[in-house]
Amino acid sequence: MKFVRHARFGFAARARCVRPLFAVLLSTLFAGHAVVAAAIVPEPLETSRLLKSLAAFSEPDMMETAYREGVSQYEDGEYVEAARTWLTPAKYGHAGAQFSLGVAYATGNGVAQDLSTAIRWWNEAARQGHAAAQVNLGLLYWRGVGVEKDLAKARSWWRRAADSGDAAAQFHLGAMAATGEGAPLDFDSAIHWWRLSAAQGYELAIEGLQIMQRHGFAVDKSR
Repeated sequence: MKFVRHARFGFAARARCVRPLFAVLLSTLFAGHAVVAAAIVPEPLETSRLLKSLAAFSEPDMMETAYREGVSQYEDGEYVEAARTWLTPAKYGHAGAQFSLGVAYATGNGVAQDLSTAIRWWNEAARQGHAAAQVNLGLLYWRGVGVEKDLAKARSWWRRAADSGDAAAQFHLGAMAATGEGAPLDFDSAIHWWRLSAAQGYELAIEGLQIMQRHGFAVDKSR
């Protein structure tokens, strides 16, 4: 997918001096966030016998146990069983299970690939404050994949995740501010969000700060 940056920036001289920054952002913004198109056709999705016995209960500890069982199964490559295991806690409102089931549908691991179903589960988790679900929804709205492209919604989801401390969301907010896409061009805001992200070791934020510093921006905390 080719991304085109609209040249409608204020502060023209400053924008010209950070063209290398824009190039880096264009090539790396979605590093690590690609959806894997590896759909498989599993058995019909239904809850396991273990979760059927838990279905009458909604205690958080039981749902957490089921969620963690699914995580273990997924890590062992038992994708079909993991998806089955996550279904009941997801239906009972467990945000981690909702997010994980969304990942299964987005990647086709354990279920037939279906991005619309993934988005539904991510919305459920995101509304409960699940940061990774919020980040993923922001990415989809930013690219217009599975949803209508909407930079305001992308920024809104990323802001919610960033406020809870998610480093990826903080990076993406900084990128929007640095490029003037979906937000006013604001290098100070970009530096602010990238500092927060870089403090957590997020490599793209660290790289962005280094590039801005090389082009004369004050990125140290004392300035």
